Amino acid sequence: MSDPWTNRVMPAVTAALLCLAAPSGQAQAQYRDVLHLHNGDVLAGTLQSILPEEGVLWQYDPDFPSVQFRYEAVRKIQLQPVMPPVEPESFQGLFRLADGDELVGRLEELNADQVTMQTRYGGQLSFHRNRWQWVLFDDEPVESVFSGPKGLEGWTRSDVSVQHLESGRWLYQDQAFYAHRAASIARDVKLPDVARIRFDFQWKGIPNLALALYTDYLHPVNLGDLAAEPKFGGFYSLQFLHNYANVLVVEQNAQLQRLGLGQIQVPAFVGKNRASIDIRVNKPQASLALLVDDKLVKIWVDNNGFSGEGTGIRLVHQGMGSSIRVSQLRIEPWNGQLEQPPAIRAKETSDALTRRDGERREGEIQTIRDGKVQLASDQEPVELPLADIRKIEFGGIPNGPVQPQADELTVTAKFAGRGLIRLKLRELREGRLLGDSPNYGPLDLDLRMFEELLFGP
Repeated sequence: MSDPWTNRVMPAVTAALLCLAAPSGQAQAQYRDVLHLHNGDVLAGTLQSILPEEGVLWQYDPDFPSVQFRYEAVRKIQLQPVMPPVEPESFQGLFRLADGDELVGRLEELNADQVTMQTRYGGQLSFHRNRWQWVLFDDEPVESVFSGPKGLEGWTRSDVSVQHLESGRWLYQDQAFYAHRAASIARDVKLPDVARIRFDFQWKGIPNLALALYTDYLHPVNLGDLAAEPKFGGFYSLQFLHNYANVLVVEQNAQLQRLGLGQIQVPAFVGKNRASIDIRVNKPQASLALLVDDKLVKIWVDNNGFSGEGTGIRLVHQGMGSSIRVSQLRIEPWNGQLEQPPAIRAKETSDALTRRDGERREGEIQTIRDGKVQLASDQEPVELPLADIRKIEFGGIPNGPVQPQADELTVTAKFAGRGLIRLKLRELREGRLLGDSPNYGPLDLDLRMFEELLFGP
C-alpha cells in the first residue's frame, strides 16, 4: 500500500534499517521490528498486536499514531528475538514433522500413539507419532572451554586500520558483542585441537565478519603488508562477506593466497539478517568445516598441514556497510564426527537409528521412555540407551501439509536459530502468540523466541 503517511516515513525507515540495538550511552536503534508488505514497501517500527478484528497494528514511532494493516497486505514481519541463553539438555534435538514443522525440544516419551516433548517456548507438547519424520539430537553436553560473552574483561579490543574508514570499538551489552565500524576483539580461549565454535550472528546491511582461528596474536593484522606487522604465528581467517565465506591461511613469512582454501556461497545469508554459525576444526586432519543454520556449507582441508600456531580467536568487523552482533558464543571439545543430515524415508517400511559412534540399525521403534529405545528388528529385539542415539529416521511418513480453511489466518513462525511452526493465528498481544496447530492443538507461545512471521499458506 502506498499512501501519504507511508511516503512521509519511508526515508526515516530506510535509515533505521541500518542500525542494530546498541548498549546504553551509544547510538541506540529506535526500531525493533520490520514489516514487509506485498507491494514491496518496508516499514521499521514495533509490532503491537495482531487481532482478528483489527489486522496488524503497527507503531512506526511513539510520536506517530499506530497504523492498522489488513492481513492480505502483509507478507512477513521480522522480529528482534530475545533468547535467554540456556545450557544444553540431554535428549534435546531438532524434530521434523510431516507438514514441515521443525521444533527444538527435549524428548520425553514415544508410545504407540503419540510423542511427548518439552520445549522452551511452549512447555510440554504432544503430537501423533505418525506425523514424526525424524529427529537429530544435539551432541551430549560437554564442559565448555568458553561460554559467553559475559563482559569485556579478558578480551583485547583494538582499532582496525582500514583506508578511508573510521575505526570503532566492539561494545558489550546483554551477553552480546556489537560493532558498527571496523573493530577487533580477541581472546586466548585455549582452543582444543579438535573444537566446535558456535555463535549467533546478526547483521544490518551485509554480513561482514572475519574470525581469526588458532591465533597467538590478539591484535588485528594488515593482510596487505604482513611483513611489516609485529611478529605473529600463523592462523586461519574465516571471512564472511555478502553471501560468501572464505578461509585464508595467514602466515607472516609466506605469500598470502587471496583465494585462500576456497570461496563458497552461503545461501543462508541471502535475504536474511541473522544466522546460526557452527565451526568444526580438526587440527590433526588440518580441516575446518562450516555449518550455517545446521546445514553443512563446506569442509576446507589445508593440504600443507595445520597452520594455526595459537589457541586464541579474534573477531574483526571489516568496516564495510554493516552493523553486526555476536552472541551465545560457545567453544567446546568436539568428537570429530560430522553427521549426514536426516532423510525423509517416506517409502521405507523400517525405522533407522544412527548411534553416536556411527553404527546404524534398522527395525521398528516400539517405545522410547525413561532414556531407553525399544527396537524390534529381524534379529532379536534390543534396548538402546537414548543418550547413544544421534538421529532417528522413521519409515513410511510422507510429507503431508495440512491445508487451511479459506477463512483461516495461517502464520508460519520461525524460531530464532532453528525451527519453525505453522498455526492458525487467533491473536498476538502482550508478547504472546496464540493459535491452533493441527499437530499440537491450542498453543500459547512466547514471542521472544521468534525471528520472523510469514503470512499465508
